[in-house]
Amino acid sequence: MKTEIKKIIDEIIYLRSNWRSQNFDDLLLLRKVISDLGAKEVYFSVGPLLSWLSRADILDEYEVDKDYNATNNYYLTKFKGINGKLHDRTSKFYNNCSEIQLFLDLHEDKVSFNKELTEDDKKEIIDYVKENRSERAHYRIRI
Repeated sequence: MKTEIKKIIDEIIYLRSNWRSQNFDDLLLLRKVISDLGAKEVYFSVGPLLSWLSRADILDEYEVDKDYNATNNYYLTKFKGINGKLHDRTSKFYNNCSEIQLFLDLHEDKVSFNKELTEDDKKEIIDYVKENRSERAHYRIRI
């Protein structure tokens, strides 16, 4: 995996893991994006991307779209979200963070791996995110 890709993934994982502390001093690549968009906006933008990257190979609510690009690529689908908010947030983040463009492509209705990546590169990214991302359970108790 290219060093630049690893660095941005590490920063995204750090941001998601250390959100509550609001201490982003260690972030180099995301610092300007956080400054421009706000930490909350970046936090909610990268969540679905990180979740997708950690599960892209099991194709839970995601799918392989063989017709979309004549190759077997993983795509984040169901991307419009409620009133298109997910796409709008991700689009802002994508356009403000050139490092993410090294390995992801943003489409109107999908997110995919960059076409320049090999299947081995994709697998390495998926495995790296799986190994380094901490899962948190979200639950609500209703009384």
